[in-house]
Amino acid sequence: MSRSCRVDVPAIPGNPRKSTAAVWVDHARHSWCGLQMPDDTPSLLSSLQTIATIIATGGGTYIAFAGLRTWKSEMKGRRDIELCQHVIALFYEAEEKVRDLRQPMAYPAVESAERPKREGESDAEGRLRDTLYVPIARWRSQRDFWKEFFSYKFRMKALFGQYGAEPFAKVDEALKEFVVAANMRYESIRGDRKEPEDPDLRKEFDAALWGHPSASDKIAPLMHSAIASMEDVCIPIVQARSPARIMQRWIQKKLLRS
Repeated sequence: MSRSCRVDVPAIPGNPRKSTAAVWVDHARHSWCGLQMPDDTPSLLSSLQTIATIIATGGGTYIAFAGLRTWKSEMKGRRDIELCQHVIALFYEAEEKVRDLRQPMAYPAVESAERPKREGESDAEGRLRDTLYVPIARWRSQRDFWKEFFSYKFRMKALFGQYGAEPFAKVDEALKEFVVAANMRYESIRGDRKEPEDPDLRKEFDAALWGHPSASDKIAPLMHSAIASMEDVCIPIVQARSPARIMQRWIQKKLLRS
């Protein structure tokens, strides 16, 4: 669609016919009274429309990607919180499980009911073996829990590096102390020999198996240290409003310490 401007101009000397000539100003692009659009106006408008569409599409795409990044960040932070909540709860439960393993009150007739009997063992030896088999039976009854517990070790290591794996290593060391003591104490019975020959070794076994107060008890300190280490990892994440930011600060803090 073209627009035109009719302008009355004074007569041109030597040309009286144009004293009142109507001058059609073509392509006057900056006239206050109007302008005549060029002949390629449809293609120009089409180009402008295409450019506007591209800009609108690009802006919408950017907003969509920004929203997706925000959603992913929030979801990752939520997963980190849920993982840390679950893991720290497992550590608290693990402490209770270890207490149950070392509970001094035992019921050999019930807890050791599945103990394999040895050929030729006397009644006295059988009763002693039933008593010393209790820690082994308790350990076996908890195997499913410990399998689940250690399944989180590598997930925490992937997220926090060695700081996420060290608490699991401490718990593993404490359990090895218990299991080794339980098996060695049980196998120390040989006929009439009902106690280890070394009294200090017996005290060490009893401290590991029954939680008797002793300077040689390694299990309780290991468990306390493991829980404190995992709390140092998980509690800031669980309590954080912005998990990703708190995690970054935590990692930076650990790097500065090391």
